[in-house]
Formats: sequence, C-alpha cells, structure tokens
Amino acid sequence: MTAAFSAALEASVRLGVRQGLAQGLAIGSNGVIYAIWALIAWYCSRLVMYHGAKGGTAHAAGACIVTGGRALCSGLYSMRYLVEAMAAAERIKGVIGRKPGIDSGSEEGEEMEEVKGEVEFRGVNFAYPARPETGVLKGFSLKVTAGSTVALVGGSGSGKSTALALLQRLYDPASGLVLMDGVDLRKLRLKWVREQMGMVSQEPVLFATTIKENVLFGKEDATVEEVVAAAMAANAHDFISKLPEGLTNMFGVPKFPPQKKLNPSFENEILL
Repeated sequence: MTAAFSAALEASVRLGVRQGLAQGLAIGSNGVIYAIWALIAWYCSRLVMYHGAKGGTAHAAGACIVTGGRALCSGLYSMRYLVEAMAAAERIKGVIGRKPGIDSGSEEGEEMEEVKGEVEFRGVNFAYPARPETGVLKGFSLKVTAGSTVALVGGSGSGKSTALALLQRLYDPASGLVLMDGVDLRKLRLKWVREQMGMVSQEPVLFATTIKENVLFGKEDATVEEVVAAAMAANAHDFISKLPEGLTNMFGVPKFPPQKKLNPSFENEILL
C-alpha cells in the first residue's frame, strides 16, 4: 500500500520540481534589471557622445524600455490564472454539453395500468462510472414481493444505496436486470417510474417553504386530502396539527407558544 501511494505521488513530485525551478529562475532573474540599466546607460552615453542625441530623450527612452519590460514580466505572472480559467471553462463546457445516458426528461417508454410493487434484481453487476475498476454489485439477485418489508444490511460501500439508486434508475446496471412487476425498468417511462415510488434518504432535504409545499414536491397536483393522507402515513400528522398554522406553517419556523415544548419524538418523525 505504501509503495503504491509513493508511486502515485511521483507525477506530483515531478510537477512540483518543475514549478519550483521555474519560480526560482523567475525570482533570480530580477537581478538582471541592474545589468539592463547599466547597458542602457552605456548605450545612451554613446548616443549622446557620438550621434548627437539629447541626454534627456535618451534617458527617457531607456527608462521606458526597462519599465515596459518589467510591466510585461509582471503581467506574465497572471498567465497561470488565465490558463487555469481556460482549463476550468473547458471542463464546465464539457459538463454543460454532456448528454446523459439516462434522460430524466424523456417521454419515451411504457406505463403499466396497475403497479403491485414487486421488485426484483436479477444477476445485477454494477460499478460506478467514476471507478469502473471497482465493482459494487456482483451477480446481485433479490426479489421483494409486494407489501413486504426488506432490510439491506451491510458495511459502508457494500451496495445498499447503490441498489436503491438502480431502482430509481439514477444508473443502469452493467449487466443483469432490475424489474418492477416483472417489467424491465428500462422499458418504462422514467418519470412515471419515479412517480410510483417514494424515498426518504438518510439525509433528507427540506426546503425553506411551507410543509404542504414540501410534501407537494412528491406529487405536484396532489389535493389537500392527499397531502393529509401522506402526512398520516408518515406518522407526522399529529405533529403538523400541533403547529400554529398546520400545513401552511413555514418549515424551520415552528413559532410554538412559549408555554409549549416540541416533543423530540415528533420532531424526529417529521424529519424522517
């Protein structure tokens, strides 16, 4: 492991040596300015003595040459920032112009008339695009019947979150199938698939708006009755009903009366 780490640093060491040499030459060359002044003074004296040039004019011309040269050198120091900006802009352009393999806005694909909720992973192999050499799922197979509760247990990096990401089609498996009610997810309309499921991640994101509008992010055209039903299903309705403004209460600003205290258990329920 130590040898591999040292080998990986070789390129950085070579780059650092070249940068140090270039900086040393740049700093050390500042002393050349005195030699340039001496050369210009000698040459200007020759112009005055043998070519009839005016002393003030010759000195002003020499001073402009030296000052302009120093300004040019100082300006070159900024070239590194220009080069870095150009490189960054090129990477940003690549990201903007990149066409994702999974188009979340695509309207192509089928829709099932009825969703039972049976999920199956069949011989799935997957590795993240950033680390194609590191397999996360290898021959992963799992069948979850509708209405059942399943827990995926494992250490960090074992593929628990990856399985959910494949189910949401944030990625497609390298091989194998991810099925919903026996249908390959890649044959279904992506936006419709995501509308059929809900997910509460380990670190949920809540927006600085009303509780109702936070719930509506899951279904934009939901009615008030559906929002209430969702809150009851999440075991959060009792907590929400205790807020001064109910569903229209701004999240993060509970405004509880001074005599009342927020029950930590209720707080955990709404966050989850």
